[in-house]
Amino acid sequence: MRRFIAVTLAATILMAPLGGCSQPIDTGSSVPAQSQPFVALLALIGLGIGLTALHHHNEAHSGSGGTGGNPIGAQFSVGPFISGYKPVDLVVDPVNVSLGALESPLGGGGTGKFTEIQDISNAAQPFGTYTLPANYSPVAVAMDVNGLTWFVDATGKVQGCAAMTLGESGTCISQGTFTDGLGAGSRSIVVDVGFIFVIMDAGGGKVKWWALQATPPGTGTGTYTSTSTSPVYAANAVELTTTPPSGFTVYHQDGSSDFITFALSGSTLSLTQQANFLYTPASLVGLSNIGGEVSGKDAVFGFTGAPAGSYSMTKYETATANGIGQATATSELIDFNGQVGNPSAAPFTAPLSAVHLDAGENSIWAIDAAGRIVNFAPF
Repeated sequence: MRRFIAVTLAATILMAPLGGCSQPIDTGSSVPAQSQPFVALLALIGLGIGLTALHHHNEAHSGSGGTGGNPIGAQFSVGPFISGYKPVDLVVDPVNVSLGALESPLGGGGTGKFTEIQDISNAAQPFGTYTLPANYSPVAVAMDVNGLTWFVDATGKVQGCAAMTLGESGTCISQGTFTDGLGAGSRSIVVDVGFIFVIMDAGGGKVKWWALQATPPGTGTGTYTSTSTSPVYAANAVELTTTPPSGFTVYHQDGSSDFITFALSGSTLSLTQQANFLYTPASLVGLSNIGGEVSGKDAVFGFTGAPAGSYSMTKYETATANGIGQATATSELIDFNGQVGNPSAAPFTAPLSAVHLDAGENSIWAIDAAGRIVNFAPF
């Protein structure tokens, strides 16, 4: 359309009478005076076509899916289920085939809650909710394959709760309480069966950690130095990689990652880390849990681009769960200058956080800037 307007305008100008236009535009030019208006006009036409081509080029490279400013819409989005609360982290429940949301009181502090929802025909249905111990408001949540859920707050208090039951509405059934001893600050948590791992950034590529193993019993804590000098993400910076044995991936903000394993000596856990895959372009948030692809590859999801401009969901694929090299990245545009799909698409507000792939790998979940829980189809 822009090209049609430019060409039509050019033709109109060319057909206009040019009598009396022999006054030179540039007295120092080697172009004859009577030809200078035509040369200038052709230069303007070329500039217009070039700008139009550049515009189309930029549109076509805003994402590999939903390109040209036409974002792929969300399947649905829902507001927080608990009045006066907002979701701060998500976790996949493989037992109930549901999504768990850690909810904190609006305004901070107070007592947190944990609620689960199920995706029924692209609509969220409540499953159950329990209240956490008094005045305990965690910042992160993780769950094992048996539905046992662990939380950690900004002071390092780790709380375990029994698996959610349908229609639950009481208080967390405690499975144990610990202190990670890492000090105050943002941290991430991940669990395997009988294994808890908490990390937080220590600056300069260093990572503080605390781990507990139930059987045989052991604990460990310390600080390791990554091959990357980039900080880890403030949230969702660690995910389970393989089981068994327990292996974990720690994600850094520059797209690099560390592969973590543990060894038990007596009752003391020691940590071994090595460089792992590079995820580029780097995600703006900590990456999702790992999901298996039909191709046999492993995939994780994140968000890239600019929340106020061209904003995409990005899938990173690798041939193995851990290794060296660069993950293969594919992106889908989900927000272009505030446009988040066709008029009937589910609303959400960028940026998104707490990205998770569900147990059936049929949905990608995240929390938006307005506190909505948003559901996307995998690609």
